Amino acid sequence: MALLAAGLALPLDAHVEILPPSVPADAFFNISVVAYHGCDEHATTRITLRIPESVGIVRPKVKPGWRIETRTIEYAEPFEVFGTTYAEGVSEITWSGGSIPAEQMDDFTLSGYFRGQDQETARFHVEQECAGVEEPLTFAPSVRLRGQPTATAATSQVVPAADREPAAAAAAAPPYALALSGIAVLISLVALAAAFRR
Repeated sequence: MALLAAGLALPLDAHVEILPPSVPADAFFNISVVAYHGCDEHATTRITLRIPESVGIVRPKVKPGWRIETRTIEYAEPFEVFGTTYAEGVSEITWSGGSIPAEQMDDFTLSGYFRGQDQETARFHVEQECAGVEEPLTFAPSVRLRGQPTATAATSQVVPAADREPAAAAAAAPPYALALSGIAVLISLVALAAAFRR
């Protein structure tokens, strides 16, 4: 698991946690809902995450073997990021259709944008459902926001065609180079034939 490889300690008594526990305020993020084990001896078969309204532009990561369903809401206060206004967004994500053995762990990843100030807390709500168990286990993990400058948009620079042509011309062999190469081959063949005649 990526979380194990990162050297993060696993709490022995925790069922579900959100990692990392703190993220930059007013910036994009990646977090994971971590299910450390099942319900006693029962496998985890469904995870539902309810998202606070301070978290927007949410996108769950594809998880092989699991279905993803989302619900959306209209925000009480639309917000703007990099010139785009968002009036609605994902309020709930459900992963289902897979199975995590009771004695094993797994994580469910999503990205989004945290709106808030330094030291504010964003509280989530998680339901963990297990095979053969009627009532889901519920948790309320939180993520603390830490201050940093507003994130900047990632950009891809397109090189104008006029700037690309000189480089392309330099890389391409000029036409006369091919002609000289052919003449050199012909001269070599003539010299070789003359040598055999002797």
